[in-house]
Amino acid sequence: MTDSDDTSAELFVRLYYNIYLFLVQDYYKRTGESLKSYKEYEPDYLKKIYNHYTDKNTIIDQASSLASNLIIIQALPNANHRTAFLFIKYYFKKHGINMKIYSEEQKAYDAFYEVSKFFIEREINHYQLFNNAYMDVHHDQAIREHKQHMKTLMKQIVCVPQSGIRTVESFHSFVASINQEGSLPFENH
Repeated sequence: MTDSDDTSAELFVRLYYNIYLFLVQDYYKRTGESLKSYKEYEPDYLKKIYNHYTDKNTIIDQASSLASNLIIIQALPNANHRTAFLFIKYYFKKHGINMKIYSEEQKAYDAFYEVSKFFIEREINHYQLFNNAYMDVHHDQAIREHKQHMKTLMKQIVCVPQSGIRTVESFHSFVASINQEGSLPFENH
């Protein structure tokens, strides 16, 4: 890995963690309560996602795969689903695509949360996520099914224009463009 790659990964980790902090602060403002941390923050998992992510061919596949990966790794102390969805919402927004939020599609989101939490808590071995030599049928199947359920959800909550999207911006280019703008997109809302 080059110094440039390492710096880019660090920028992604900072960006993603700041989205999480924004959600924590927003939750506190709305409820007067703090989100409880249920685990340690694991920034190295975010670096691994950044360094090993392979772009997909369609915007729905790209967003589904990326969101699923970010949720499965459970890198944050809490709000892993919400943080992944907000990150993906800005990815879509940059492409002029609307993604419905929880209040607009609560039933679809809740169905996904239930399935997702089952896979994460019971089927996926969190400690083996980046071990290519690890072989477990239930683990591998759960990851595939999680991604498929995410894709189904994305098709329900995302309104891709009839003209379609001809090119899919790479995950790495998207992160670089946010960092070049000098501010995080959610800070302007």
